[in-house]
Amino acid sequence: NPPNPNKSIPQLQEATRLEHTLQTALHEYSLKHPTFTIRRHPIEILGVHISPDLRHARIFWCLPHALDLSALSESTVRILMERMQEVLDEKGKVLQGLVHGKLRGYYPPRLKFVAAEHV
Repeated sequence: NPPNPNKSIPQLQEATRLEHTLQTALHEYSLKHPTFTIRRHPIEILGVHISPDLRHARIFWCLPHALDLSALSESTVRILMERMQEVLDEKGKVLQGLVHGKLRGYYPPRLKFVAAEHV
């Protein structure tokens, strides 16, 4: 990906670090807990946007790529997205805690999960 001219170098660095750490934490957590999975597949992290003050992060997610979304009705996909967003809103603090535990050297941004459009 080319550098984004609207983002500072610290924002881009933090987004990369946070995305990698979150993907690792999500994978490890999902091996033992089905909280953020659908049919045993964890949701996918598509990207991270960091606020200019580095205190907040929007985490863009989608349903697992392993699901055959073309075999599901549009309403079923919408319901799955809505339910997972509710789970993330309610239990996303678990992932926040795992990220904080892995990035102990500083205080990482607060995470807000945002459903991404499916391609």
